[in-house]
Amino acid sequence: MEYTKYNLTNSDPNWNKWTDCKGSCGETGYTSRYRSTTSSDVLCEFNHEWKTCHILGCTISNYTKSAEGNELRTRELNYILQRARNANRMIIDAFFSGNCNYYALKNVFTNNIDRLWNALLCVKHNLGCPVKGGWSKWSSWSKCTATCGSGMQYRLRYCDHPSPSRTSLNCSGNHIEFKNCLGKSCTAKTNGTWCKWMKWSGCSVRQGNGIVVRKRFCRSSNNNNDSFHVMSCSGPHTEIGRCYSSAVDGGWSEWQKWSPCSATCDAGTRYRIRSCSRPEPEGSGRQCEGETVQTNICYVRPCKGVKTIINNY
Repeated sequence: MEYTKYNLTNSDPNWNKWTDCKGSCGETGYTSRYRSTTSSDVLCEFNHEWKTCHILGCTISNYTKSAEGNELRTRELNYILQRARNANRMIIDAFFSGNCNYYALKNVFTNNIDRLWNALLCVKHNLGCPVKGGWSKWSSWSKCTATCGSGMQYRLRYCDHPSPSRTSLNCSGNHIEFKNCLGKSCTAKTNGTWCKWMKWSGCSVRQGNGIVVRKRFCRSSNNNNDSFHVMSCSGPHTEIGRCYSSAVDGGWSEWQKWSPCSATCDAGTRYRIRSCSRPEPEGSGRQCEGETVQTNICYVRPCKGVKTIINNY
């Protein structure tokens, strides 16, 4: 098979004009053009061309409309407007209408820049928007905390279906449930004595709701050496308590789509961004590690050149 690949340039009079950039505000759109040809000296003609483009010139009202019906995205927009109420309106309009840069934002606002940046990415690009937490299914009931006499059983569920992007969006309700139970493994000799409770364990999770546990042991009630007897104490040998760890480690959002190439021909650069918002770091939690912005080389088409014959065997 032999076919001809043409270098398409704007100088070709057969090409129509590029269409307006199509897409939603803040997102990568596309534009296209067609050409008419009567050429019969090639087997293939590339008569339709398209390229990516930015939807620019969007206003706050555009984003207000696109966020309608989305409670969390609307909340992020209101947060931006609240933070920007004392800023120059021309600067704020520029943030919404153009390609807002993190460092440009940092020059205008001095505190909570990451929080504001995440909100702006959510409103403009629907990237890294807040997520309300959802409960997992309940676990199976635990064993009774008493082998003899009254005790408790517990079961757990976790706020990770999905995990909330910040603590203010945690699930509502209890993460642990208890019910009474009866341990029936009592021995004939039940005159044992409980030792003191041991110290509470650490919280079972690094972040969010968890449990703490402490235990005690049953020993002989007299000083005689009757260790060969099986002792039994009535009551729970384990206690379960609730705990909450406020440290939240930061996590990356998904990557935004690649930006249009900076050059219309030959080599250029493009970029994509992500935010530390899945979840946002809080308390003594760790910040995200890695790149916020990625760039690489892109190639659209040659700026100049002659017709190239490509042979495939």
